[in-house]
Amino acid sequence: MEIWPAVDIRGGNAVRLEQGDYARETVFGTPMDFAAKWVTKGARNLHLVDLDGAKQGYPVNTDIVGKICSSNPVDIQIGGGLRSESAVQEVLDIGVQRFIIGTSAIRDEKLLRDLSDRYGDRLIVSIDARGELLATSGWIEETDIRLFPFLKHLEENGVSNIIYTDIERDGRPTGPNIDMCERILSNTKINLNVAGGISSIDDVLRLKEIGAHGAIIGRAIYTSDIDLTEAIRIGDEG
Repeated sequence: MEIWPAVDIRGGNAVRLEQGDYARETVFGTPMDFAAKWVTKGARNLHLVDLDGAKQGYPVNTDIVGKICSSNPVDIQIGGGLRSESAVQEVLDIGVQRFIIGTSAIRDEKLLRDLSDRYGDRLIVSIDARGELLATSGWIEETDIRLFPFLKHLEENGVSNIIYTDIERDGRPTGPNIDMCERILSNTKINLNVAGGISSIDDVLRLKEIGAHGAIIGRAIYTSDIDLTEAIRIGDEG
């Protein structure tokens, strides 16, 4: 199971939000410092989120992302504000290996299909949900689109990787939504990467046990509730 330490970028800082709420932000330091720290602890992957981009609808923190890419010889994926093919190309050109779309996957079927056809498994679709209802625009806007029909839609468009986030658990020490993760795994062959609420080594073990492809860990590695090196070791076992 892949372990992806998260670096969320807002206003030039590495931050964590609670439940995606921009008003409930904790600033931890600089994105460059934390990216380097996680790589030093053994990370082979980094999960970056351009929170400013998610809110504005286009990439904002590309300078910082480019510096992280050039300074860290690891696989890097990024999401936030990627709502056009030109925006996707912009982040790929600065060294990102994979890119994440959320809002545009819901709102623009042609773009989803075109990106899937052109980039294959470099494309990841973010499924951000409250219960079974999806949210968009940096989780600010709720939709009436239901999770499981949307999964089928993604399969039909050739998507091979998703990130599922239970918004209610994000940034909180609740544990991931294991029940929903198991339902997703039983309803699709798409690789499931899980974010939101992962707050202990036991959570990492549980996600591996149920067959998750990856775990994206945020606040818990910043607060030292999870030792990243230990999480990576668990992910690598077997």
